[in-house]
Amino acid sequence: MSNGLPAQSVLADRYRIEEEIGEGGMSIVYRAHDLRHDRQVAVKVLRPEIAASLGEDRFQREIEIEAKLHHPNILQVYDSGATDDSLWFVMPLVEGETLADRLKREGQLSAEDATHIVTDVADALQYAHDRDIVHRDIKPSNILLTSGHALVADFGIARALSQAADETLTATGLTVGTPVYMSPEQAGGETVDRRADVYSLGCVLFEMLAGEPPFQGDSARAILTKQMVGTIPSIEVARAGLPVHFDATVRRALAKDPDDRFDTAADLASALSGHILPFGPAWKRRQQRRGLITAGTIVALAVAGWFALRAPPAIALDANRILVFPVSDTDLPTSDAGTGLDAAVLVITALEHAPPLKWDDGWRWMLPEQRSDPALLTPDSARDIARSLRARFFLDGEFHSRNDSATLFLRLNDVIGDSVYARAVATGPLDASAYSAITLAALTELLPSLIDPGRPPPDVSAVADRKPPAITAFLQGERAYRKARYPEAQSHYASAVERDSLFAFAALKGALAAEWTHDSAAVEGFLGAVSPRANELPARYASFYDGISAYDAGMADSAIAAFQTSLEQSPRWPEALTALGETHYHLIPTGVALAESVAEEYFRAAADADSGFVPPLLHLAEIAIRKGDLAAADTIVRRYMDADPTYGQGQLDLMLRCATGGPTSVDWEAEANGQPLETFRAARAMSVGMSLPDCARSALAPLTARPAATAGFEWGAFLMYQNVLMALGEYDAVRTLLEQAESTAALGVPYLYVIDAIAGAPFADSAAAQDGWLRTTFGENYQELRAPMALWVASIWNAEVGDTTRLEHIRGALEEVAREADDPLWRRRGVLFEAGAEADLARLRGDTALAIEAYGSLIPSVRSANWNWGLADPLAVERFRYAELLLAVGRYEDAIDVASVFDSPAAAVFGPFIPASLAIRLEAARVAGLTREERRFRERLERLGRSDLLGEPPAP
Repeated sequence: MSNGLPAQSVLADRYRIEEEIGEGGMSIVYRAHDLRHDRQVAVKVLRPEIAASLGEDRFQREIEIEAKLHHPNILQVYDSGATDDSLWFVMPLVEGETLADRLKREGQLSAEDATHIVTDVADALQYAHDRDIVHRDIKPSNILLTSGHALVADFGIARALSQAADETLTATGLTVGTPVYMSPEQAGGETVDRRADVYSLGCVLFEMLAGEPPFQGDSARAILTKQMVGTIPSIEVARAGLPVHFDATVRRALAKDPDDRFDTAADLASALSGHILPFGPAWKRRQQRRGLITAGTIVALAVAGWFALRAPPAIALDANRILVFPVSDTDLPTSDAGTGLDAAVLVITALEHAPPLKWDDGWRWMLPEQRSDPALLTPDSARDIARSLRARFFLDGEFHSRNDSATLFLRLNDVIGDSVYARAVATGPLDASAYSAITLAALTELLPSLIDPGRPPPDVSAVADRKPPAITAFLQGERAYRKARYPEAQSHYASAVERDSLFAFAALKGALAAEWTHDSAAVEGFLGAVSPRANELPARYASFYDGISAYDAGMADSAIAAFQTSLEQSPRWPEALTALGETHYHLIPTGVALAESVAEEYFRAAADADSGFVPPLLHLAEIAIRKGDLAAADTIVRRYMDADPTYGQGQLDLMLRCATGGPTSVDWEAEANGQPLETFRAARAMSVGMSLPDCARSALAPLTARPAATAGFEWGAFLMYQNVLMALGEYDAVRTLLEQAESTAALGVPYLYVIDAIAGAPFADSAAAQDGWLRTTFGENYQELRAPMALWVASIWNAEVGDTTRLEHIRGALEEVAREADDPLWRRRGVLFEAGAEADLARLRGDTALAIEAYGSLIPSVRSANWNWGLADPLAVERFRYAELLLAVGRYEDAIDVASVFDSPAAAVFGPFIPASLAIRLEAARVAGLTREERRFRERLERLGRSDLLGEPPAP
């Protein structure tokens, strides 16, 4: 026996120790016999180092507090004491198991069982929190299961440890709480309150549903870091088929900021259980059977007399917040299905213009059958959802038809009063074009009920005054956009603006749809329509407009700042979250090394904020496939396909098939003939980071062999194919491909000889020949050359061969272009390329500090449309030289960060540099002693077959 308590020893002449039955990091549990009361009990004895840290006085004081907690879901304490420098306390002994034991055996629990356990634990926590007692160490091993109920153990120990968290405790190497379940504020050493327990319970809930905790790592420090700054994983990705509100409930419980969490444990339980059927006796019977058939596991459990559920305490509700549910439209003609959801969208759009009123979208909290028929949403369920979101009011209603008229009954329901606060009725023709006017009429009648006496009613004229046909087109666009039907959405938004040129809302959404269809002219037109009325937009849409404008201009940092401003006003707005993801995905923000990882976080947040909002799912699926997480990818792809989008279906199908079965699992010849654009998109996504190079090559080979099939994207297909061949080191094939393309006078092909040579291909002869042709044509020092792209090519090649004289001449020519060119794009490129030449000159002249500063200050300044397929604007060559220089001066982690940019999906021209950038990262990690990173970079090079770039072998 450990801890100096052999079997058969006696504690305080009262408890005879019989055998050890459990062991943990802080204590050992023994089966014992209570000699005074002639009963079996469990004695928990603290480990010596813990006992020494606590001290007898503090231990006894906290145990006395725990002993006073009399609640059916809290493990009772019978007795406590100190014997021979050991601290111990006594509890009842019953058969059962801990939640940790059950999770180890079963992995995942049913939604029903997880909800019941959370309800019991939350009830215990609420009882303690009401008495200002915080547990601080909620985890599965402290949750005990018996007779169909859950009990919480060890209230006093964690509290005592927290108070003893001084240098003595720190010296033991133990922490207060368990990292896997520890709240961010507790991990950061801050003062905690009841919401820390809510967070821990959220972690336990996630583990019950997903089979693993939300945050894991190789060390306690790594886990605590993730608790503080890591992105909350989606329970929907970890486990499909859960009730629709579960993921949002988990995410709110796991919010980093305590103010964003459920305020009480009862709130969490209410949000989780308020939308599913009440539990019958089945759960209890299963638990009883499981307790009997376990391997005789015996733990310290409380025997409770009864387990009544306590009503949740009153929650402070926001009287300005309205939860908007779709109205029922089943009484309308079947051809008008979806009108109820359109009505909700229109109400939300109107509320955007009615401060201080705020709204929440009830649709995302509804079960699938309720979304199909909102009449199935009961008032009690709607009220529970509103209460969990702290909304004082919720809005619902229904359309009814009679003869040739349609009537909308709209209700504003009061959560506190459990009653209908106000009603409105509006009637109009039984015609789809009239429904928006009917909705706005009812809403206008209803809204004054929410405004304090003496204040003017909210002005919704920005929506209400729009022409009905324009509103109808706008709503059709909203419906299509949510389902990733971007061409259709763009057409509807354009129709809305055409019918009402003052409809700024519709123009703004049109710009967003046009970004997806890569229609830069349409984006410019839509944004131009918004500009004169931008000051009339609601605050979050005004900043959103600024963000879209900056994104379209290629100004990543400005776009991010604007979108963040929108999020400050509406933190879970899926469109702003998606826009932030798009900015990190398609542009390169300053100082962001792993932009795709940041983009993934935003896309996931957007998808979690509104499960019916499809746009973020496309890139989430691409990322999951590239990572090799095919189970998650399959779940996301299915969710995307269920919306029947018109964009990306074929692409994702091809990607998933090839990632699962390999390149030969797809008939690429047939796909290139049958759906060339989707094949092209799949190849582009698979070539990012060279994650699936063999799949990408197999897709691109038949596309480049059929120029007629790639009309409109032939340059993209050609560029990607040469990039993949470059990454695989197949230089002869690259040269052959370039020579064939040169014969067709394809624009930009000669420049690739220079870029590829800098990226490591043996093309110095061809690159020099290209430079020689420029000097022959435009003068020995390029004095007649003013095209910025050609000057850039001459600049990067002369920097490569170290000719500072010619490079200085080129710099001067670029300065002149920046100052005098008529074309704004030429001027912007002149400025950017001149700055790049300055950085190269500083490096060649040995001014390392100036060169590092100059390279680090380069920021592209062209429209986002120029990013994807441009050769110069993404600054691939300059970034590569910057990373090389950082490695040379010993700034190893900075070198890794800069070189990691080449894994971004923002620019195709990053492709040829991936192997060489991996070699930089490998060397930097090796010298810096970053073993895990070194192994990862080495493995990536090996998968590409680039043993020529592996450098020194790893240490044995």
